[in-house]
Amino acid sequence: AVVTYVTLGHYSFAGVAGAIFLRSGWQQWKEGGFIRLMQAARESERHGVKTDTYLSIIENERTVEAPLSLFLTYYAYMYTTSSLKALLIFPVSMALSLKGVVTAVYERTHLNC
Repeated sequence: AVVTYVTLGHYSFAGVAGAIFLRSGWQQWKEGGFIRLMQAARESERHGVKTDTYLSIIENERTVEAPLSLFLTYYAYMYTTSSLKALLIFPVSMALSLKGVVTAVYERTHLNC
């Protein structure tokens, strides 16, 4: 999304998207980085259920990054309609973000994860 915003000349949207990305990366690094995520994913696969470690790592993405990205993409969509690429990519991005948000809300509300 950052590249698309910059290509279209929407530098403020690119800055916000970059800040969301950097915040997510910082949080990931703080929790042990990509290697820790992969270890937790392998451990979850080995046990056949999502472990607490894995859930805590991905919870940040689904409860912070996904909603912020969804809101930004939804707001910026009307400003990016001059690009065919954005017209095709943004709805997919919004759908994936929405799925992540809905899944996180469901798990936190109904499953107490």
